[in-house]
Amino acid sequence: MRYLDIAIAALVGMSAISGAAVWTPRSGDSASRQLMLQEELRDYVLAYLQQKGVFWMLQSTPESICSELSRASNASVTLSATIGPRSCGSPPSGTVYVAVNLGMIPEEVTVEAWSNTLE
Repeated sequence: MRYLDIAIAALVGMSAISGAAVWTPRSGDSASRQLMLQEELRDYVLAYLQQKGVFWMLQSTPESICSELSRASNASVTLSATIGPRSCGSPPSGTVYVAVNLGMIPEEVTVEAWSNTLE
C-alpha cells in the first residue's frame, strides 16, 4: 500500500509540474511585447510620414530619401526604405520590424522601421 501511495503522489507531482510548464504565460507575454513594439514602430513611421508629407517623397531622389531617413533614425529606432529596386538597408535577421507600403507612381515605396533596443 505504501508503494501505491508513493506512486500516486509522484504522478500528482509530475502532472502539477507539467501543467505549470504548459500553462506558463511566457510565450503569450513575448507575443504581446512583440505586437506592442510593432504598434509603436508603425506609429513612429506614420507620424514621420505625416510630418514630412508624402509629396516630399514624390519629388525627392532615392538617395535623398535614404539620407533623410538615416537622419530621422535614432538610438532606439532605425528607418529605411525600398524605392522600386533600390534599398537603403534592411532590418537585421530576427529583429522586430514594420513595413509601410506606399503605392506611389512611378515606383512603389516601402518604409521600414525596426527597434535597436534589446527586447
